[in-house]
Amino acid sequence: MPHKPFTLIKIFCMVMCLFQATIASAEFHGTLTGTTNYVYKMYSKSNNDPAIQANLDYQHPSGFYAGTSVSSFNIGKSEIDEDFHFSNQARVEISPYLGWSFKLDDNWRLDTQYIRYFYDNKVYEFSGDYNEFYFSMHYKEMLSANISFTDDLYGIGNIALFYELAGR
Repeated sequence: MPHKPFTLIKIFCMVMCLFQATIASAEFHGTLTGTTNYVYKMYSKSNNDPAIQANLDYQHPSGFYAGTSVSSFNIGKSEIDEDFHFSNQARVEISPYLGWSFKLDDNWRLDTQYIRYFYDNKVYEFSGDYNEFYFSMHYKEMLSANISFTDDLYGIGNIALFYELAGR
């Protein structure tokens, strides 16, 4: 599947070209992280092993943001059949995203985000690639309510709705 990274680069470049006139007033951020376990939505995406992750993010004063996250990935054995091994397992997850953060007043902020998950190989026997949409409401920096939705989780056609209430 050599066309996937090229497609991702084309999408990112097109988005960045749209906003080239205002890049001077924007901010770029990057991180490189090592973690003992890549846990996401209450399950391990690294098979309970260490993972390395990188992120590049662009933030515009208007509230628009875009970026890409890359992480090592190891979903592990199939939960259906512990003895079945897949030879073409994905080892890398690439997640480009676009979003907009809107300040409602001094205390409240609304975020919307679109993420596309790409995998370098199959997740079990499926392509694994899927879209996810996020909606978040934040009160100060103390309370957040998040809802996310996908209609094709890991490319298997399952609809998934996730919700979370977090306090700091």
